[in-house]
Amino acid sequence: MNKRTIMTVSLASVAVLGGGIFAVASASNAAPSNLAQKIASTFNLDPAKVQSVIDQNHAAGQAKRESNYEARLTAAVTDGQLSSAQKTLILTEHATLESQTLSAMQLTGAAKATALKAVRTDALTWAKTNNLNAKWLLGGTRHLRGGNMPSDTPGV
Repeated sequence: MNKRTIMTVSLASVAVLGGGIFAVASASNAAPSNLAQKIASTFNLDPAKVQSVIDQNHAAGQAKRESNYEARLTAAVTDGQLSSAQKTLILTEHATLESQTLSAMQLTGAAKATALKAVRTDALTWAKTNNLNAKWLLGGTRHLRGGNMPSDTPGV
């Protein structure tokens, strides 16, 4: 396997794991999650402490993903693929998309799928309007990367 394939598989694995942990952690903020409850009862632990560990793990993973995303954008600026102003625009829009995505993830079924699709469509439109390749924007937003994105034209 080449480096790009390994990186893609690694990033996909992290996204799936992070999304799974997020889903478990966000399923119940007030009460321990079902997973936390199962672990606590299996190992005779305090469910609140188990939930705390799950939440801390999620927060650490999210911080790492955000740091890696910003590092990729910084490298793109250094390599001349993006300007510093474009990086700033992308990071601002990324924060908006992340917020919209988290809201959409609280929904279920068809409503969730529709909301995520709308966020993705808005992101693609934003990228096209700003004459940027959508890979810079969607590459750092889990749950929105799905499907094949044409990469041969800027902003799409």
